[in-house]
Amino acid sequence: MEKIIHKINILKKVEIFKKIFINDAIDKGIKTEFYCSNCSSQNEINIILYKTGFSFSELYETGILDEKDIIEYKMASKTSENYEYLGKYTVNNLPTLYFHIRCNKCLEKYIIIFSYGEKQPGLEVCEISGAWYYK
Repeated sequence: MEKIIHKINILKKVEIFKKIFINDAIDKGIKTEFYCSNCSSQNEINIILYKTGFSFSELYETGILDEKDIIEYKMASKTSENYEYLGKYTVNNLPTLYFHIRCNKCLEKYIIIFSYGEKQPGLEVCEISGAWYYK
């Protein structure tokens, strides 16, 4: 897991196997997979809540990621007015984080964006918006 510090250009979204995890499914961490768009090898996404990820708002506030890309590639949505304290863009109006990983075979770069929080009393949700191949 790495932080992104230089401007990135999104090339393509890749599909991940499972995107939404609820209550008991998130207790021991989250694992899902995707196939690399370059070499087709299977890669694993591991999220340990409260340990994995960096603030998504850092990316668009510093110009590392263009806001038009966020909307065009459906990385996140404009945050509802009542939740703007979480940032201008969120996934499912929950605290949104990101991290960068590389393909385990060809080392191509991917950004993973996800949210985590209590959606309503007793309902904790982690939703992975997706994985995007970038340069």
